[in-house]
Amino acid sequence: MSGDAPKKQATETIVDRLKRVESVLPPEGQAYHVLEAQNDAGERAGLWMTGPKGGIPVFQTRESATDALRFVPSPRALGYAESAVRWAVHSLSSEEFRNLFLNPGLTLFVVHSMNDAGIEAQPL
Repeated sequence: MSGDAPKKQATETIVDRLKRVESVLPPEGQAYHVLEAQNDAGERAGLWMTGPKGGIPVFQTRESATDALRFVPSPRALGYAESAVRWAVHSLSSEEFRNLFLNPGLTLFVVHSMNDAGIEAQPL
């Protein structure tokens, strides 16, 4: 396998996502939300929570993200930095969302439900 194959696949992924980005953006004035590891001072202490296949789960409302906090183990239990003591809901700006969505090495999963049995999500 040549070194060009991964580059070609990444390029194809970016082109596909560029075509779809407008259709997956939340409605005007709304945002997707992620769960962010924080330290005692309320500052970011790691990356956002990972989900299926290492992707990032995004929630369509702040309420659904807040509700999901009941089912997520602590950041430390999931292997985040020792300084990470809790999760908080972070609203993604349009720019943050676009950067994440267009990253060919990352998949965003829109969460439909989350409970004791696990997470039900679909790739964007």
